[in-house]
Amino acid sequence: MTAHAPVPPLWNCAGCGVGWPCPTRRRELRAEFEDAPVSLALYMSSHFVRAAEDLVGVPAGQLHQRFVGWVRGDEQVHQHTERHLAGERPRFRRRRI
Repeated sequence: MTAHAPVPPLWNCAGCGVGWPCPTRRRELRAEFEDAPVSLALYMSSHFVRAAEDLVGVPAGQLHQRFVGWVRGDEQVHQHTERHLAGERPRFRRRRI
């Protein structure tokens, strides 16, 4: 159990008082979900939805960045962007039916 838990309805960190997820909790979550990035995205998306209900005055884009936007690391986003700009098409594996 971490000390860096969310405290609704303001969604601050119980451990350090900054907006949750704080940098410490983000590091912990990345380590916890290292082999399951989709699960991390789903987990953070569920918090995003609950926080959006409480933080009605905060723009959706800010909430998205705070709760979900950091999940994919900058390196992953950069690599995807470079491939896209170079004209590479996504590779899909064919499924046998």
